[in-house]
Amino acid sequence: MKTWKTMKILLTASAMAFIASSCDDGKIYPQISEAEGSGRVLEIKVRFTNVDQWPSTEDYCVLFAGFKEDGTYPSISKNIGTPVEGKDMEFTLSNVPEDVTTASICITSLSHKLIYHIYTTETGKGLSAEIDAGTIEMKSLYSFVQDGIFDSRCISCHGDGGTAAGLDLTKDKSYEMLIGKPATTDPSCVRVVAGNATESYLYRIMTEDTLDANESGYNHPMNVNLRNDMTLLIKEWINSGACK
Repeated sequence: MKTWKTMKILLTASAMAFIASSCDDGKIYPQISEAEGSGRVLEIKVRFTNVDQWPSTEDYCVLFAGFKEDGTYPSISKNIGTPVEGKDMEFTLSNVPEDVTTASICITSLSHKLIYHIYTTETGKGLSAEIDAGTIEMKSLYSFVQDGIFDSRCISCHGDGGTAAGLDLTKDKSYEMLIGKPATTDPSCVRVVAGNATESYLYRIMTEDTLDANESGYNHPMNVNLRNDMTLLIKEWINSGACK
């Protein structure tokens, strides 16, 4: 049995959603202590389910990683590899840089550019941590977009609270309403052009202030407040073929 010598962070993994949702409820906030000695350590316990949805290792990496604030690339990381369904796993990052403030299980490109945080927890600066991430359910990129972005940020206007611009982003309707469909505010544009994010109105309206202000009257980048990894996830999902 491994002995933990530094601070403890006990958090239930929160689903975000390739990529993940937690099977646990609630949230326990971390107890923080100063790292012992000069070597800062981050350790995590986690198990994965639905591993048949694990990202292709030819195209992506799934990492346990430490990020600086607003980091696009991890400061330190370890490749998780392809896990066994439901098996408890432990990973350790040693000599973690002092300015790392977030521990993450994330999907990245092969060059380790962030695509999406499956699970994150704040560690503070210069502190070691023991993290219990609970159970993480792997999903397709589209399912992560739906659960982590549409359900949490969009359906108050595009779903349960109404269908602004004729767009319903609820789970059973979003895919059919996006792929190859003309945008209501600009019918010359297509909501999602599979394989081409820069030509997709969905991605553009989430990232271009000028487009939003001129054509819809609602500033999505400002008001929806998507994290950087959320827009990266939308871009990657579309560019990889916008598969369901």
